[in-house]
Amino acid sequence: MDWLRSCYSTDCRFFQDDPRVSTIHWYFVDEDTPVLPIGTLFTSNEWLDVPEGDQVLGEVPGAVRTWQNGRAPYPVDQPGADGAIHYCGTQEDFMAGGFLPQTAPPLNVFGGLACCPLPQSPFLHFDCVNCPAGAFDVYTLLSPPIPPTNPLAGLPDAQTETYVSHCVWDFTYFELTNNPFPPHNMGKWQFEVRPNGVVAGVQLLGGPFHELYGPVAWDCNALVSLPRNAAGATLGVVTPVVIVPGLASGVGQFCPTQGAFVPTSLGIRVVRAGVAIVSSIVTQIIPITQFRPCQYRGVCWFSNTVRVLQFQLGRDCVLGFLPGGLIELDLVGPRGEAIFYSATVPVPWDLSPVALMLEPGGPWFLGLPQSVTLFAQGDLP
Repeated sequence: MDWLRSCYSTDCRFFQDDPRVSTIHWYFVDEDTPVLPIGTLFTSNEWLDVPEGDQVLGEVPGAVRTWQNGRAPYPVDQPGADGAIHYCGTQEDFMAGGFLPQTAPPLNVFGGLACCPLPQSPFLHFDCVNCPAGAFDVYTLLSPPIPPTNPLAGLPDAQTETYVSHCVWDFTYFELTNNPFPPHNMGKWQFEVRPNGVVAGVQLLGGPFHELYGPVAWDCNALVSLPRNAAGATLGVVTPVVIVPGLASGVGQFCPTQGAFVPTSLGIRVVRAGVAIVSSIVTQIIPITQFRPCQYRGVCWFSNTVRVLQFQLGRDCVLGFLPGGLIELDLVGPRGEAIFYSATVPVPWDLSPVALMLEPGGPWFLGLPQSVTLFAQGDLP
């Protein structure tokens, strides 16, 4: 028997002279999982080279052992955040029996015991039968801006969807600025994974649940763009809606060319190099701010080299995340000339510092550094 690939559920007795039994499901764990630091009478003879024999408590002799694949319904976080091991019951229960409840114990939404801690979000679980490779416990749903005249006006541009059960995720209620069903003033997003794909919709309190998007083919673990359906077209919503696995990785808007969120504010570090004919760029950090998805705007500074007339001049600069992982910085020089720096990074950008290289240009480019450094908040090199 290859125990590395086999796992069984077995019936165990928890009280001496008590006819009640409960089925224990065994799951495989990572090799570095801590060993239970106390003795326990609950084992499976299927996993032992030399069976322990019949016990008064623990595995029931002759009980049916059902094979299963050993995959846990979700990754249990042990030890807990406080560094301590948490027990469902007491340590004495494991060593002497006695924690078989009179009624079924409470379960969480993933089918596990409620007394077992959940790992920090996001994580993959296996409760949804329509996601055989697992599904995230949370998703980020991105909706486009809704025109104020639309009955769905007020829908957030980005929101976190949390698992409910039975392959359904939903979001807390949001205010609707133009709800056709007064006096209610709330609605909610919900999406579900069906055998043929995923469907997203909006519930208007006082009205029906409108399926506005999908379904499309989806493996539950990838970014997916949902086209609007007939109901969405009737309500006048725009397309598409994007579902991103897990939580937003940044605080800014979603950038489609990166397939990820990017921070609201970035910085560009500039070091002066050489002397220009009339003026040169100033050593500085250019703060740039997101003004639309994938685009940032800021001001860079130049200084003239004529001693009798010293002054500094601020010029606009725009940073853009373009298709194919291309990042381009467009500067306007002191005489209105166009200056370009660029680099290509893996998609999505991991927020590590990037050297943007100067693209070849004319003689006015004298005094510019060959590279400037793009960095995320708190990552100044």
